[in-house]
Amino acid sequence: KYRLYTLRDQLRKEAISGKIDSKDWKFSYYDKSISKAVSNAYSITLFSIVLHWMKYNDNEEFMKFYHRLEGEVKEDPFYSELKKELNEATLEYIMGQHDVSFRVFFKPLLTALFGFKVIQKKFLRSINSVFYLPEISDSPNHIKLAA
Repeated sequence: KYRLYTLRDQLRKEAISGKIDSKDWKFSYYDKSISKAVSNAYSITLFSIVLHWMKYNDNEEFMKFYHRLEGEVKEDPFYSELKKELNEATLEYIMGQHDVSFRVFFKPLLTALFGFKVIQKKFLRSINSVFYLPEISDSPNHIKLAA
């Protein structure tokens, strides 16, 4: 959780110094999303991420936004690195919450059912999507989601 504070402070410091544009929608999006994630950190669990991802995976508006932000982040070295560090911090936080249950129960069960590579790919995709999910990010201010 504290790494999220550090990343948000780093984002703001870069904007204050003029290295990134504080009027850029990506700045606003990540600043608000990280703040929301810090406030709601207790709800960022392995289970909630998987459930939220399943909920929005077929939502056309959500997926358009997801791909738009992904594309713009890939083109910008600062935001690309920020996203990478956010993913690492999120993974570290989630695994800290679920270390035993994941290693002892979920990983063996899911590996037996689907194979390790499939599970690893889906799990990492879910982690990478955390800062797009409406419950954890500022995406509701950028897209209209059908109820």
